Amino acid sequence: MAKRKRTIRKKATKTKKTTIKKQDIQVKTFDPHDKKTELPIHVLLVALLMVLSGVLVYPLFSDGFSRFIENIEGAHIANAQYIFQNWNENWNNLWYFGFPTHLTYPPVMPYLIALMSKIFSLSITHSYRIITAIFVLLTPLSIYSFVHYLTKRKTAAFLGSLMYILLPSIAYLFIPQITSTPSIAGWPPYQLIVFSQFGEGPHLVSLFFLPLAALYFIKSYRQPDILNYIGAAMFIALTMLTNLFGGFALLVILALIVIGKLAIYIQNFSIKRLLIIGLLSYALTAFYFDYSFIQSILQSGYIHPENMPHWPPFLLMFVLILFGVLPITLFLRHKLMGNDRSFKWFLMTTWTLVFLGVGIVFYHYGYSLVTQPNRYLPEAQIGFVVLLAMFFTNLIDFVKFKYTGTIKYLSHATTIIAIFILIVMASYQYISNPHFLLKPVSMDNTFEYKIARWLDENIDPESGDRAYLTGTPAFWLNVFSDTPQIRGGADNAQPNPWWADIAYQINKGENPEIAQAWLQILNIKYILVNYPESGTHYVDYTNYDRFNNYKLAEEFADGGLKMYAVPDAQLSLFTINDLSKYPRQGIIANKKDNDAIFEFAQIINQGDIDRVEYKMISPSRYHIKLSDIKPGESIIFKTNYDQRWQAADQNDTQLAISAIGPNLILINPNATGDMTIDLRAKTLNSENIGLAITIIALLLSAWIINQRKKKLID
Repeated sequence: MAKRKRTIRKKATKTKKTTIKKQDIQVKTFDPHDKKTELPIHVLLVALLMVLSGVLVYPLFSDGFSRFIENIEGAHIANAQYIFQNWNENWNNLWYFGFPTHLTYPPVMPYLIALMSKIFSLSITHSYRIITAIFVLLTPLSIYSFVHYLTKRKTAAFLGSLMYILLPSIAYLFIPQITSTPSIAGWPPYQLIVFSQFGEGPHLVSLFFLPLAALYFIKSYRQPDILNYIGAAMFIALTMLTNLFGGFALLVILALIVIGKLAIYIQNFSIKRLLIIGLLSYALTAFYFDYSFIQSILQSGYIHPENMPHWPPFLLMFVLILFGVLPITLFLRHKLMGNDRSFKWFLMTTWTLVFLGVGIVFYHYGYSLVTQPNRYLPEAQIGFVVLLAMFFTNLIDFVKFKYTGTIKYLSHATTIIAIFILIVMASYQYISNPHFLLKPVSMDNTFEYKIARWLDENIDPESGDRAYLTGTPAFWLNVFSDTPQIRGGADNAQPNPWWADIAYQINKGENPEIAQAWLQILNIKYILVNYPESGTHYVDYTNYDRFNNYKLAEEFADGGLKMYAVPDAQLSLFTINDLSKYPRQGIIANKKDNDAIFEFAQIINQGDIDRVEYKMISPSRYHIKLSDIKPGESIIFKTNYDQRWQAADQNDTQLAISAIGPNLILINPNATGDMTIDLRAKTLNSENIGLAITIIALLLSAWIINQRKKKLID
């Protein structure tokens, strides 16, 4: 019996061991949400998006110009070209009869272009297109990253980025005023219209940084980590430093994020987070957005009224807010409270409606709810494609979980295929001929090029003599020539709005003597007048008989563009004058003070240019040699007055500088006899303070990242 029991025990033990081995067997299945498999999927999806985008926009990598020469592309190229030729210069003598280089344009794009041209020996035009192309390629990646973080879904991220690359703008349905070029080009994505028709390469570049700034800003709420705070500030700063319209759009988006989060977590909302990110963002941009830059932006509304909001009547606004905005706000507050899952829908819906709405109101009713409301349709399209991608993802999920068995897989596959068919159908005209807008063209045979070359041959840029042009010849002049002019491509950069008033009187005024007086005052040698038969996009002149007595120097565009020599012009950047001989002593009260304008022209024309010799060392520095200066005499420098200019005599004694006439420079030599003056444009204290703030912010951020990784602030 004992032997039998042992036998049974052995069998039981053997059976138990066999059971354990069966339990250890695991069946491995593919899990797309597993971290080990998720990264390769992300890489594959992003690679597909990049390849598709590259195939569609590869002509952007070729040298040349946009087919729409009426756009502002020339201004961006000329700006970068000036930086390339004049590194670290404080003064630009080519536009607006002189202005501070610091005020030209947010620095990321022009300095990247100049740097690429310097390193790779490329033309400025080619570098402009290549840099724009690189960021156009990368923007779907930033949208993918943003959508994936917002929704935690690869499907939504992929669809959103794909539709950004392919789909026509939602704005085409609501704003027929913008459809003339898209209808010819096969209804392409609006960002390509923005580049080719409007020449806004920097705006497209800013669209790469914008989703990443929004991503890290949202992340700072979900994960209040100092690294996320710094990430948000960095991308906010990069957006602002690339394009002001992209920067303003980002501020609106950040406000929507704050409103959404405030509605959800009103009892647990951190103001400290906003202060840290806001202060750090400004600190990183302070080297450029100093007091002088901000002041110039705020003053630009005088020259461009579209830079200022123009709202509907107060009563209409009151009714809309009381019976529209307020009830919707209360409804959304009720729906959002404590429901974080609704946040993504709130954000992308309001994102789309705000930017699309301001465009619709502007084009249909003429009201500017924000500065230049026609500029934000690319941001509206980003919001729309992300919102549509979220809807499609929910639709796929609904079909997937509604059915079971074979029907589940068939309906799931059918839904996905149907979505892709819809995307292809909507973008078919564009993908059938995707390169129509982006193929570069040559400008060698255009009259803009021929005018610039003629002026280059007939005006010595170091003499300080200027040309007066308008329209596309003015846009493109400094792409092909270093001839100084009165117009320019960065209207916010002017230190004083006089140039706009003067331009209006030359273009539209009825008094021929006033026009001639202004041309003489501003040291203009030639004026280009475009007649209606010129075929140009911008015919700025009226009252053409004012120029009948001017000597014709050259004709372009079959006589539609005439280059005239300014009569009786005493051409010299510097004149010696005794202002005590004139009743008003060079003071012009306003643009309508004709007597004062005539007197100032007389001052300029009667000034002594034989006793002054000058040499332009650089655009920011002049060496002036004066002979036999008499008591009461002073020197007029025909460039814009600005605090950056400083003058010193041969003894290094600082000389008084002030504004005179239409904001020209008056130098008081405070001496008699022969003397020399060293005249320089230097940096302002506000610029140096801003640079110091940015350096401190960068060093502090680097130290925090190194010392306090993953350290929570809240």
